[in-house]
Amino acid sequence: MKPVLLVANLNCDHALSLQQALASGGRHQYQDSGRRLGGGAANTGLGLVWAGYKVELVTQLGSDATADWLLEQAQANQLSPYQLIRHPGAHGELLLLLEPNGERSIIRPQRPEFTLPSPPDFSRWGAVYFNSLAVNQRHWSEAALTQTQVVCQYIAHKSPSPCHYLIASASDLPEMAEDELWSFARQYAGEHLKGFVLTCGSKGAIWFDGNTQVCQPALACDVLDTTGAGDAFVGGFIHALLAEKNRQQILLEACQWACCALQTASSIPGDALRNHLKL
Repeated sequence: MKPVLLVANLNCDHALSLQQALASGGRHQYQDSGRRLGGGAANTGLGLVWAGYKVELVTQLGSDATADWLLEQAQANQLSPYQLIRHPGAHGELLLLLEPNGERSIIRPQRPEFTLPSPPDFSRWGAVYFNSLAVNQRHWSEAALTQTQVVCQYIAHKSPSPCHYLIASASDLPEMAEDELWSFARQYAGEHLKGFVLTCGSKGAIWFDGNTQVCQPALACDVLDTTGAGDAFVGGFIHALLAEKNRQQILLEACQWACCALQTASSIPGDALRNHLKL
């Protein structure tokens, strides 16, 4: 099968486990859980590697020891850099504040603008996934539309990005009526949009195509850490999409991957997903 290209971040997640729920103005004690591989490139890509795909990355890293560690970790986990852009200075750690119920708050360092070079020939990949604030991403996604399957993550306040499949968290969208969602997605993703997938946390996910809806309830699981669950959902979505499953099957597989991530106390997916893929 063809490889998958991910345009996404590699992060060094530094996890701080709080003893109580985060509250504005509060005083909090924490246990330092150390640093770990994270970011959309790892959280989405690692499951795809375990599913048998060659996963290639387009990402930006700094020029410090943290960035070198990230690159080593990615390569050790069979995530292959396709285009690696290094900026001068520190890459920095992303702080994860983990509450006892598994919810997390993210504090990310400010980084230099990430500019993509001229787009490559996308026909060598079975799918390309964009989850990035990179400059020139629209040019890349437009070029990819006629050559491969294009999946994009909706990012609020970012310029539109043409794609075939748009995935968004309900918590990231502005308030609107349900019958406005498809037109909103089309404005963001363009006329080639085939499916708009809205993830709704504990309520599951909904697939819109302008005519019908397909709903998939969330799967019951014990939540240890919500970090990376949305990224894992996308990995399952891409896996089932490339396997030519129907919409209901695609949503079910994506929700299964997300459930596996929720049961894992890390940013990247763990043994729960490995075991699921063996079934």
